[in-house]
Amino acid sequence: MNKGLDIREIIYQITMNYAKKMFIQNLISKEEYMDFESKMKEKYKPIVGSIYSDIDLI
Repeated sequence: MNKGLDIREIIYQITMNYAKKMFIQNLISKEEYMDFESKMKEKYKPIVGSIYSDIDLI
């Protein structure tokens, strides 16, 4: 991976970690979480993160 891809992957992972914490704390609904995840995938185009994001862990 190049530096740009690394940074996008890190930003995606951190962002989704916070979103998951918000979901677990019932601050956002599952639908809001899923919509946000979809938008973040489109924005950051993660490579490794997309592998894990396709698995529904919620």
